Amino acid sequence: MRSMKGEVVLNIPAEKAWEMYRDNEIISKINPEMLARAEYIEGDGSPGSLRLFKLGPDVHALPFTFCTLDIHYPQFVWKTEHKKLGAKGAKHGNVYAMHAAVSGYVKESTQKIEKVEMGQSVTYRVVGGDLRGMYDPYKVTFSFVPLEGKEEEMCIAEWKAEFEPLTPTTPLPEKARDAALGFLKSFDKFELSY
Repeated sequence: MRSMKGEVVLNIPAEKAWEMYRDNEIISKINPEMLARAEYIEGDGSPGSLRLFKLGPDVHALPFTFCTLDIHYPQFVWKTEHKKLGAKGAKHGNVYAMHAAVSGYVKESTQKIEKVEMGQSVTYRVVGGDLRGMYDPYKVTFSFVPLEGKEEEMCIAEWKAEFEPLTPTTPLPEKARDAALGFLKSFDKFELSY
């Protein structure tokens, strides 16, 4: 399985960052342009719970330029779609593989929580939404670790993903990483008003 990670330093204690991340009402207010809404659709945030993230326009407006679509249409429909999308395709039997430029990125993500270390980290597997169509599995861990020597003031917020792309042309989830780290950095500004 492949992995990728990133981290940001926050000017808030780890305990406060953890509370902000776990509370749906608070996390939905931090930066609505990036995360419009969060809700537990099943459970209470413990392992086995399902959490839905509805992402904001800043995230789903990110350009996503590589996508493989398999189209099972007769050739005349294929030609119409081919022109419409400006894509390049190749016929494989009666299945057409097409690489298209797609505007937009992830609009929502349904996550099944697998592991919770209270006050420290949460690990979830994406079970629904746009990322599920690009990677399987796609697991993420968010961790909040006190910054040594400044434990009461600062923390390191880490994002780590483990994933397998569904196709060879599926890009690494760099946009997901960058969006997650950008959102975590928003915790600093929100905390001032919290």
